[in-house]
Amino acid sequence: MKIVIQTQVRENYGSADKPYWKFKGGSTFVVPNLTAEQAARVKAVGIPTLTALINTASPMFEESVIGFDIVDDSAV
Repeated sequence: MKIVIQTQVRENYGSADKPYWKFKGGSTFVVPNLTAEQAARVKAVGIPTLTALINTASPMFEESVIGFDIVDDSAV
């Protein structure tokens, strides 16, 4: 099993005082080789530690986890 995490990026084309946010795509992160126990834990409690590591925010840039899936290792 593996976790596939999707993120959303936003950039501020304005200023810190007058923001003008635009969505700019995102990233896909893959955490492979989960054991059955690890997959069950993720299903039960989610991915709070990974979310805290990935999420970032500043007055001009943000990246946030918008979702995740647990899939078989063979999934593309």
